[in-house]
Amino acid sequence: MILYENRRSISTRSWNEGSRCVGICATILVLLIFAPQSAIGCDRVTTLKGATNRAADKVTDGDWHAAILCYRDALNRLFVGAPPHDQERFLREYLDHCRRLELRKQKTIFKAEAIRVAERYLQWYEDTPSERYLDNIRIVVDYLGDDYVTLNQRQQLIRSYTSFGLKHAEGFNDAALDLWEGSLRTNPDTQVGITASEVQVLVQQRSDYLAAWDSYRMFLQRLAAIKDRDEIAKEYLRRAKRFMGM
Repeated sequence: MILYENRRSISTRSWNEGSRCVGICATILVLLIFAPQSAIGCDRVTTLKGATNRAADKVTDGDWHAAILCYRDALNRLFVGAPPHDQERFLREYLDHCRRLELRKQKTIFKAEAIRVAERYLQWYEDTPSERYLDNIRIVVDYLGDDYVTLNQRQQLIRSYTSFGLKHAEGFNDAALDLWEGSLRTNPDTQVGITASEVQVLVQQRSDYLAAWDSYRMFLQRLAAIKDRDEIAKEYLRRAKRFMGM
C-alpha cells in the first residue's frame, strides 16, 4: 500500500479501505447465500454415477460452479470404497468438466482445480494400475503437465512427473515427454528457457538440478524397456545425456 502524509491521501486511503471492506463483505455474503443453494441436492446423491449425473444437470442449467461443488462433495463422501471403474469414470469426468471450464472462463482458479483432480487421478492409478486405463492415464498426465506449464509452475511439474514417472513410466505419451524435458531446460530460479550449454553449466553447479535430470534419465531408461516405447525413449535418452554432458 502506498502511504502519503497529507490529509487528502489519508481520506483517500480510508475510502479505498472502506471500499475494499465492502467488496469483501459482499463476496462473503454471496458465498453464504448462494453456495449452499447451489449445492442443494448434491448431498443427497449416494453414488459417484449419481453425482456425475447431478453435476451434468447443473451444467445444463448453466451453473458450472454448482457442478464443481457436486464433484467435490462426492469426492469427499463417496469416492473411497466405490468400484474402481466408477472411481476412474468419476475422476475423468470431473477433470473433463474442469478443462471445459478452463476453455470457457479462462480463469486460473479452474486450472488449479484441474491440477488438483489430475493429481488425484495419478494417486488413484498408483493404487489401481491397469492397462485398461492406460490411454486415459496418458491423457491425464499430459493435461497435468500442460496446466502446470500454463501457470508457470514448471518445478512442480518436475516433482510430480518424477514421483509418478519413476513408478509408472508407461503413463507418459510423447507430449508429456516434451513437457518434462522442456521444464528441465528452464532455469529453476527464473523459469526462463536456457540453452544446452547453460544446462550443462547448471548441472555442474547445482546438485538439485543434476538430481532432477538424473531422475529424468532413470525414467527414460525404464520407458525404454517398454515395448513400443523403446525407440522414442532412446531418442529422448540420448538428448538427456547430451544435456547432462555424459
